[in-house]
Amino acid sequence: VEYHTVEPGGSLPYPTHYDSGSLVTIDIMLSDSSDFRGGEFRTLEPDGSMRSYAFEKGDALCFVSHKFHCVSPLTAGRRNVLVVELWEGVERQCAHRCERHTGECEHSARA
Repeated sequence: VEYHTVEPGGSLPYPTHYDSGSLVTIDIMLSDSSDFRGGEFRTLEPDGSMRSYAFEKGDALCFVSHKFHCVSPLTAGRRNVLVVELWEGVERQCAHRCERHTGECEHSARA
């Protein structure tokens, strides 16, 4: 789970970004759309077009993690989103975004 706060100039500008390692991503909008400008969530579609989504406070966007997605630059205000990624494999106790699916991690809270 990640809490993202984006301020003017912030973005996820890469149209071929995807969430590596996870199976499903859920983005939950925590800000009113009137609190910021820009910051539009978009996906790269198979025909090469970019699709934009309405994303209001309390809305959740759920998509397969390998789907290419990006966020346009924020031009004003503050945009807060909770990002939840569902991963395959055993539960991890790492103190970071671990991509190991098996074995001990040197960042484990248990180590």
